[in-house]
Amino acid sequence: YLEDLVVTEKMRGKKIGKLLFDALIEEAQNKKFTGMLWQVLDWNEPAINFYRKYYNAKFDAEWINCSLPIPITSS
Repeated sequence: YLEDLVVTEKMRGKKIGKLLFDALIEEAQNKKFTGMLWQVLDWNEPAINFYRKYYNAKFDAEWINCSLPIPITSS
C-alpha cells in the first residue's frame, strides 16, 4: 500500500514521476501482481494528465479510481 506519490511543482517536468511510477510497475511485476489501483481527486489535473499521458489509465467519477493491468513477465 502506498499512501501518496508526490513530485513537488519545482521538480515536475524532469521525468521523476515517471521514473517513480515505472519503478512501482516493475515492483508489481516482480511480485506477480495483475494490476494496480489508485485514487486521484478530480481537481488534480496535473496528476490526471500524468496518468493519461504515460499510462493510459482508466478513470471514473469524483474519487478517480485508476487501474493498470500488469503483464506477467518470466524471470
